[in-house]
Amino acid sequence: CAVVNDWIQGGKGTLEEMTQMLSFRIYHTDQMAELLSWMREYNTQVSDDRKLRFYGYDLQGMNAEANQILSYCRANNITEIEEYASWLEELDMPMDYYTEEQARELFAKMDAVQAILESHGNEESAEYRQAMHGVAVIGYGIETNMDSDLYSSRRDEYMAKNVSWILEEEKNYGNTHLFICGHNGHVAKEGTSYKVMGEYLEEAYGENYFVIGTDYFKTEC
Repeated sequence: CAVVNDWIQGGKGTLEEMTQMLSFRIYHTDQMAELLSWMREYNTQVSDDRKLRFYGYDLQGMNAEANQILSYCRANNITEIEEYASWLEELDMPMDYYTEEQARELFAKMDAVQAILESHGNEESAEYRQAMHGVAVIGYGIETNMDSDLYSSRRDEYMAKNVSWILEEEKNYGNTHLFICGHNGHVAKEGTSYKVMGEYLEEAYGENYFVIGTDYFKTEC
């Protein structure tokens, strides 16, 4: 989603590449292509403070965040990160769940990465804020993948945290509204077997969290 966001801000790439960039195949559609195309065109016609941004908030990968941290550090000549570069380049969700020992080792490395970023902190920079949030997201990913019984509930809890971060980030641009796209089971205000993202968001924002549920009864896949 970060790559797609760069594209709608005028970055390089094709519309087809951007549509296929989205990890869920359900978004590889003409409708999504039309939306992305419209967002990019709209952004060429408005001032910077009116431009749209495109975020991801789900928690099923860590490599994008790791690469974003690396890119930020290299662009800003933060050479200390190179000690962790090969590890960050290979970081991704595990095929199996982490043991407590594995998780401790990962958290220790992320603490070191966070310390490196903070030693060159610049809260005025959107890229810095994004990199720091990437550290948090990787931490969410580690914790989510420690217990198969808690995977789903932790995923929704941390998706809600990501949405809240996005809202706070948008306030830097003078914006107060988000449009969220997600499965009904995540955006619902009440889960069926565990606390879902929508419940956390309703607790945080009350009536300001408005849900539009959708379904279909006839389709072709």
